[in-house]
Amino acid sequence: GWKSDIENVSAEALQNFHKTFYVPNNATYTFVGNFDPEYVKDLVEESFKNIYSINSRNLGPTLGTAIGRYPEDTYDGYRTDREGNPWFLATFAMAEYYLRLAKKVEKSPRFHAGNYCYYLKLDGCKNLTLASNETLIEQLVFELKLKADSFLKRAEFHSGKEGRMDEQMSRYNGFMMGAPDLTWSYASHIQALIWK
Repeated sequence: GWKSDIENVSAEALQNFHKTFYVPNNATYTFVGNFDPEYVKDLVEESFKNIYSINSRNLGPTLGTAIGRYPEDTYDGYRTDREGNPWFLATFAMAEYYLRLAKKVEKSPRFHAGNYCYYLKLDGCKNLTLASNETLIEQLVFELKLKADSFLKRAEFHSGKEGRMDEQMSRYNGFMMGAPDLTWSYASHIQALIWK
């Protein structure tokens, strides 16, 4: 905000802000310590899959889930008392996660078929054979990259002409909303593509 905003805000306005926004429904999950990243990744994706109607529209099998900041978000890009939307940067972050994981699997000499169960939730991995460890790694890397591409395609599908991206995409129709040409959206897109 502006210095004048801070200088002119009333104590009552600050108290009302605190009562409105510092509540359990606005809590954000932070995972620290020894936890299973696969479980957290699945939790994040599942939590957004059903709350944004653009995720349930049949726009093509290659579009991944649009991801928001957190399920109870009330910032719609303009006001803080509405329904939140998927963010380009959060959706690109999921793509980056899968691309980083693909690199890790590809480069890890210690990866073996016993780790296979971790990746069973990837659609294409259900029919993989365990013929050889090398073949399995190639197949898993392919599926991880395919999953990453689904998130990239989701965000790119909702971007504007010539790749323009705002802050958010509408949860209902996918049209861009919020801060126009948000630098963070572009940066997260580039960051994900670096791992491709």
